[in-house]
Amino acid sequence: MRFLIFILTLTFVTSTWAEPNALFAYVTLKTSMGNIQLKLYKKEASRTVENFMGLASGSKSYRDVKTGKKAINKSFYQDMVFHKIHPELGIQTGCPWGNGKGWPGFTIKQEKNDLKFDRPYLVAMSRTIQDPNSVGSQFFITTAAAPHLNENYTVMGEVVFGQDVVRKISMQKRDAMMKPLKPIKLMEVNIDSE
Repeated sequence: MRFLIFILTLTFVTSTWAEPNALFAYVTLKTSMGNIQLKLYKKEASRTVENFMGLASGSKSYRDVKTGKKAINKSFYQDMVFHKIHPELGIQTGCPWGNGKGWPGFTIKQEKNDLKFDRPYLVAMSRTIQDPNSVGSQFFITTAAAPHLNENYTVMGEVVFGQDVVRKISMQKRDAMMKPLKPIKLMEVNIDSE
């Protein structure tokens, strides 16, 4: 009887331990000011996370800004800058041109879910204000609750490590367009688990 209880307990523990890998992906943003680890919601924002992970891993093709040609098997998120920062809003990167106007050569439709911008350190893909179906490569991390973003952007994850780094980046000196006066780099995105 004890042996059967042990097996049932082990089966339960194993299945609950394996569940997070199916529901979440983890990535680390290596920045010039420190590392930030993200937990991405594969269930609630599957298409959005798939797009981000594909660009990060290089498994999704995109237009290389330097050559103008299709690139694949090369991570999109290398040697970029944070082009927008604000301590009461957040930080934004993922633009290959470094000015907030760049894209990977394609867009995807904005995904809808019930998650709200009800606390700081949430992650979402950016898009143009006019077109909800213009999600590309740019993403942002909030530094405060931002209910005005609800319905307009899709929460795709949260910061689980490096909140202090996000805060430090957001507080750097910036110009009137919220661009840092000194470049802050996103050097690479490492995939910790898919």
